[in-house]
Amino acid sequence: MKRIGIMHYCKKEGCAEVIDTLLDSFGAKGVEVLLEVNAAQLVDRMDLARPFEEIKAEAEVLLVLGGDGAFLHAAHLVCDSPLPIMGINLGHLGFLTEAEVNDLPEAVEQLAKDDYVVEERMMLEAQVLRAGQVTGTFVAFNDVVVTRSTFARVIQVEVKVDGQVTGRFSCDGMIVASPTGSTAYSLSAGGPVVSPRVEALVITPICPHTIASRSVVVHPQETIELRVHSLHDQVRLSVDGQPATKIQAEDRILVGKSERVARLVRLGKRGFYELLRNRLSHPDV
Repeated sequence: MKRIGIMHYCKKEGCAEVIDTLLDSFGAKGVEVLLEVNAAQLVDRMDLARPFEEIKAEAEVLLVLGGDGAFLHAAHLVCDSPLPIMGINLGHLGFLTEAEVNDLPEAVEQLAKDDYVVEERMMLEAQVLRAGQVTGTFVAFNDVVVTRSTFARVIQVEVKVDGQVTGRFSCDGMIVASPTGSTAYSLSAGGPVVSPRVEALVITPICPHTIASRSVVVHPQETIELRVHSLHDQVRLSVDGQPATKIQAEDRILVGKSERVARLVRLGKRGFYELLRNRLSHPDV
């Protein structure tokens, strides 16, 4: 590897020390480091600062320091480019990250030797239609969620897959997750875990007022339509946990597989199911 980008998206103590360690380690191996401006400011190395578009164009890998939120933020920034990303966990869960701080010496060694693989992950695209007109288009790595605001009453959501009604729910909201996102909010709402090697979309209602509700896993070429019937206007669309837009009664939200993909750097040290056990189950099993 000749050139690597580094960005951070957290306020954890020790982040500057990690960046300094990476600068020394990659420098010793002859790898040029391009620092995102905020990262350069954090370690007072503005001589290494580069505009993010330059990092996207010139780096071979982007290292992201932080937790899963930082990784999601970076995934959105680079999803229109072929740049692969790798997370260094400075957060709490770190389900999406590839290495812990203690793993850095070995990770740097592998990256410098190009000893890694790039794994493509499916992303979602959502369109909001109002009176037949598209009012917003959004790309998601984990999930697209239609939900009521904190103090509003339940909402009514009709779900269609390829034009066929699969259910009408009185609920707090509806999640459409990618395979990667199946281990996030959808899992908390009772949805299934889907291997990231499987291409599928998962529809999971949030707190449905029924005893006959299940998640539905659909083919990636099928289009999901969510139509909100609500007597109040406190309905929101969020994308990967971030507010995207307000939803009005009778809006239609179409969700399907995006043409964009996220590219994740894998060092081959741990598999998906080991990560699942260590992060979400019982680490002693």
